[in-house]
Amino acid sequence: MADIFTPIKIRNTVIKNRIVMAAAERAGLTYDGGLMGEDVIREYETLAENNIGLMYSQSLVISERDLRAVGFPVPGIYRPEHVAPLKKIVEAAHRNGSVFIAQLGLAYPYSPRMSTKDIEELRDMMLYSSKLCIEAGVDGIEIHGAHNVTLNHLISSVTNRRSDKYSDGLNLIREVVQGIRKIAHDDLILSYRMGACFDWDKDIAHAKDIEEMGFDILNVSVGIQEGRAPGIPVDYEYSPMTYAAGLLKEYVNMPVVACWSIDTLARGNKLIEEGKADFAAYGRPFLADPGFVTKGMEDMDHRSCFNCRSCQWYSNGRRCPARLKAERH
Repeated sequence: MADIFTPIKIRNTVIKNRIVMAAAERAGLTYDGGLMGEDVIREYETLAENNIGLMYSQSLVISERDLRAVGFPVPGIYRPEHVAPLKKIVEAAHRNGSVFIAQLGLAYPYSPRMSTKDIEELRDMMLYSSKLCIEAGVDGIEIHGAHNVTLNHLISSVTNRRSDKYSDGLNLIREVVQGIRKIAHDDLILSYRMGACFDWDKDIAHAKDIEEMGFDILNVSVGIQEGRAPGIPVDYEYSPMTYAAGLLKEYVNMPVVACWSIDTLARGNKLIEEGKADFAAYGRPFLADPGFVTKGMEDMDHRSCFNCRSCQWYSNGRRCPARLKAERH
């Protein structure tokens, strides 16, 4: 029986454990025109020293227009000069035996007025950003199709009212996957950040389509809601998104990442031992303390995040009280 410390092989890459550092924005660090500063590189280098099996980058925007749409400084991967900082981060992960996946996100709002050519330009920008990621030496690329990003609006029947070839938003993802596979080496891992809509029939069909396209990992989060998540027990101890991951795992053969409020290694380990996920992903615990795993291995119930009502990492992570405490100790 697998547990959170059991290695897992995806394509020809062995991931040393099932602990995932989720993609999470790190506000308050230095990003100049999408270029990651030395403080960002140091942050990832410190994280890499703490026995993480699989590290996801924070979401990397793919254009200057994306950068403006976010409204605050974030990293990007759309110019050649963006490659060098990402390469340093990837090298730090590899020095410490971690696998590194770069997440690509579309930030600017979807509009039904987007033409077919507009969507094709999005595809081409994603492929160019993927090329730059490959130059940086990443082990994989994640396509972000959850939350409130453009891809999720194209996929959802609530927001996609198109009549062209992208009336099925999955067609854009198919074209991106096909394009990446043409330029990538055979071992490149493709991960998909899926937004569960909580209409289980639609979510199951979506996950199966993603697997059929050739993705290697299904990373389940929240999307545009179209249902009410039926069947979740009232005493279920995790989040609806975690439940969705466990449900979808029954219908796909690719490894599934569960996330949202898992909080401790013990809780993640329980999901994996019970066959409800292949990986347990942690976001805020790593923001609160880069040494979360090291401390968690000594005490599996260790919680690093204080779960503040207003998370400082949305504005300036340097003010995070849990991080300040961790740095003092």
